[in-house]
Parts: sequence; structure tokens; C-alpha cells
Amino acid sequence: MRKTVWINKNFAVIREYANALAEAGYRVIVSHQNADSPHFQGAGEHHIEPKGLSSEAYVTWALNFAREQQVDVFWPGKERRAMAAAADRFAEQGVHVIAAGTPDVLNHLDDKAQFLGALPDFLPTPPWFVATTTEQLFAAADTLTEQGWTPCIKPTHGVYGHGFRILVPSLKLKDFLEGDKLHMTFSEARALFSAAEPFAPMLVMGTLPGMERSVDVVCHEGQLGAAIIRTKKPGLHGTQFIEHHPAIEDMTRRAVAHYHLSGVVNVQFKDDANGQPHILEINARPSGGSHMSALAGPNLAVWAVRLALGAAQPSDVPTPPYGQRLLNLHVATLVPTPVPA
Repeated sequence: MRKTVWINKNFAVIREYANALAEAGYRVIVSHQNADSPHFQGAGEHHIEPKGLSSEAYVTWALNFAREQQVDVFWPGKERRAMAAAADRFAEQGVHVIAAGTPDVLNHLDDKAQFLGALPDFLPTPPWFVATTTEQLFAAADTLTEQGWTPCIKPTHGVYGHGFRILVPSLKLKDFLEGDKLHMTFSEARALFSAAEPFAPMLVMGTLPGMERSVDVVCHEGQLGAAIIRTKKPGLHGTQFIEHHPAIEDMTRRAVAHYHLSGVVNVQFKDDANGQPHILEINARPSGGSHMSALAGPNLAVWAVRLALGAAQPSDVPTPPYGQRLLNLHVATLVPTPVPA
């Protein structure tokens, strides 16, 4: 009998994950509050979730839905902390919940200041400060500059790089005309933040100028299955390549064990001026580019479900072939259903 996998309102790559799981022979259910969600354009059965539910009310609804649909694996994005806390309740009715970690671990990883403040020694990171006032922000920026770093800022809570800026004395017209959105002048930052203080905590960090690597990971209960390193190398014109980097693989393996992670997660690294990798963050969810990694070898979604069901062990996940180049192409789709009024 086919196993049923349910994915609720979730990460950006639901469509690709649903397609991969359906191709692997699973019955796939995708649920969302909105009938016109792009998540419904993939494989699987589509269900509209009730609106207005949160926390315990949503957990209760999810338990009933999983029972009615005879779900074997539930991969939550919405209310993932509440679902992680209720994992035992789902297990009592035979449902395996894919949660990256315990609620405490999820909270810890989502708070970048808390995460950086408690990093184990094997995970290096650039110098950093937390600021909630303009005075604190610029004092930190001055300190970093005196130490030879170019300061950058980003929120302690956030996704997709929103709010990230590198602080510079001035901008060039050429950068402005080319649509530069990474840099902000000190005067612009002062005007922006002084008008809103005290503002939500911001990290002020030393900018890492080297290679950026996004590591897509499939793991289970602290054991690494595979770490697929997507390297964004200058000159590849938007493509990425799968790199063999033993030092980063080792740090990733140790991080998975340290935080006792499961499912599909993402670890971000960037090199300093000397080529040494530093960790930026661990995202306790699949990255927006993890479907690219799936093209390079082991399909992360399929292996995550196999591991959750106990149908495979982390050591069974194959090593990705290195050196492949990947390019994400945005393809338009004709949607057959009309836009709701």
C-alpha cells in the first residue's frame, strides 16, 4: 500500500518536492489556505485549509486531518514549532512528523543573535554585535572598521536575505544604475534607523568577501545523510556548481550532530579574505534552491521521507557527484483555473 505524505503551507519548493515524491510512488497531499497558491501547481491532491487557526487549534485540526487522510508522514512548514512539540501526539496515530529539531532548537536557530552567541568552537564566524539604537549600530560599525572589516547589517530574525546591507561611505552612480541593492551608505543608514529607534534587533557584522556556499542537507536525528554544497562562484553567470569541500562537509556533519537535526535543512557559509569558510546561519527548513541540489544527486525530499519512515538509514544516502553545474530557469505556467473573485 502506498504511503501518504502531507505537506502543509510550507517552503518555496513545495511543487518540486511534491513532484519528486509522487514520482517516487508516494501519495502526496498539499494543503494551503489559498486556492490560487502556486503550491497547488505540482503533483498530489490539493486541500484547502481552514483560515484563522493557529497554535493548538491548528494542531487539533491537523491531527484530525492526518487521521482522516491516513497520513503516514507530515512535513509541516506552517506552525512548525507547534507541530514539533506535538510530534508524540501524531506518532500515537502512526504519523511521522518531519521536524528539523525540537521547538527550543528551532527557536535558537531562528534567532541569529542567540545562534551566533552560542556557536560551538568548530563553527567560526566573523565578529558581530547586536544593536537596537543608532548609537549602538554605528559604534559597532566603527569598531569593525577599526579592526579592518567592512561592516554589514541584517535583522536577527529574517529570511531570504531581507534587510541585509553592506555599509559603505558612498555609492557610485554606476552601482545605482545597475540596480545595486546590497550596499547602503552610512548616511542613509543613519537616517533610516534614527527615525525608527529603538528598532528590532539588528546584527552588525564583519562582511565576508569570499566565496558563498549554500549547503543543502538531508539528515535524521543528528546523523548526516548527505551535504550537497552549491557554490556560487564569480564568473559562472548565475550558475552554481556542486563542490567537494571536506572542511565544510565536516563542519556540516558536526553541526547536524550538535543540534540533533532531521529532515532537510540548509547551512550557509562564506569565505573570509583568506579563503577560510565561516558559518552565517543554519536554516531549519529546505532552502529555496534545494530543488537544484536534488538534480545533482540524491533527491533530498525522497530521502527525508524514507528516513522519517525508517525505510532507510542516513548511511544509505548516496554521495552526490561533484563538479556538476546548475542553473535555475524560471518557467511560466498557464494556470487553468480562474483567479478567485
